[in-house]
Amino acid sequence: KRRSSAASVGYKRQLDGDWRPIGTDDHPFAGVFCGIGLRLEGLTVTAPDATYAGLFGYVENGTIHGVTLIRPDVSRSSAKSVGAVVARALGESGSIYDNHVISEDDSGK
Repeated sequence: KRRSSAASVGYKRQLDGDWRPIGTDDHPFAGVFCGIGLRLEGLTVTAPDATYAGLFGYVENGTIHGVTLIRPDVSRSSAKSVGAVVARALGESGSIYDNHVISEDDSGK
């Protein structure tokens, strides 16, 4: 059964605090994340103890699409891999597509 992250297309969410990336070496994300136009503002990832820094840390055979990050702040610290949406993706199936990162003040306010 598929579940969407938002009730309507174009849903915007403000994130506060430091984000813990989804997916680790021991427990990689292997599902489907359908953002259907989800816009996240204020994503901050410092994750000093994380191997991968991003909204999703480690994805293996997972699918992520339809997410927009507005001015994310993702720092490397001790992470091996860094990416605003996905830090590391492996596997023969799954895909990552139709995601966007807006770094300037062009978020359409």
